[in-house]
Amino acid sequence: MLVIFAGTFCMLLAFSSMWLSWYVLMPHEKIHLPDGTDALGGTIGGTVGDIIKEEISSATHHKTSKK
Repeated sequence: MLVIFAGTFCMLLAFSSMWLSWYVLMPHEKIHLPDGTDALGGTIGGTVGDIIKEEISSATHHKTSKK
């Protein structure tokens, strides 16, 4: 019985981490906030190239915050 619970737990853990990594890597709509910053909206899907472009643009795009 313990083996069944452990197997079920491991499968749920694997599925949730797979889903989380997919969600984090998918391209998102950008929501422009009134203070001039951007936030992530819903996922828009895309190809691997779209994911790489978004990651590169978010890594190279630096904004200064207004105080």
